[in-house]
Amino acid sequence: MASITALCFSDPLSFQAAISTADLQLLPTARGQFRAELTKVCFDQLWMQRFHHNLPLINAGVMKPGRRVFTCDTAA
Repeated sequence: MASITALCFSDPLSFQAAISTADLQLLPTARGQFRAELTKVCFDQLWMQRFHHNLPLINAGVMKPGRRVFTCDTAA
């Protein structure tokens, strides 16, 4: 059974905690009000996440054990 979740954030700490594939630290590098959106689609053994944020970020972290990650970047 598939499940879909769509979330909106105004706080980088809440946003980084919601990304389930990695333990991340996100640091916005520009002034302004932070906004981010996260969409999760979960199947039995396949999880997909799409996210967008409005400010440039430095991110550092590690992948959680047992996860395989594929990324696609679409430049806007």
